[in-house]
Amino acid sequence: MYGIGILGGGDAGSSLGMEGQGILDELASVSGGKAFFPRSSEEMDDIFEQIALELRHQYSIGYKPTNFSNNGRWHKIKVKVNPPRGLPRLFVRAKEGYYAIPGSR
Repeated sequence: MYGIGILGGGDAGSSLGMEGQGILDELASVSGGKAFFPRSSEEMDDIFEQIALELRHQYSIGYKPTNFSNNGRWHKIKVKVNPPRGLPRLFVRAKEGYYAIPGSR
């Protein structure tokens, strides 16, 4: 999820504004996305360009755990990539985990 937090002039430093930023950051992080908090309307174009670029360069992967247990609990995952020698550093943005829903397979 890509979230864009738009706050009014006085909202940014308020406790409600800070709490809202924290919630948006958390939602974006858990879903494997990113949150943006532009300070001006001019920054919006840059944010949209960055999101569009990331969406054009994304991959979708899947995996099936060897010890699957549909116990309804949260299971953390970590995704790492190792680029071939000579290529620039790669960045991964992925979900932090998943709930193993009872009755699912």
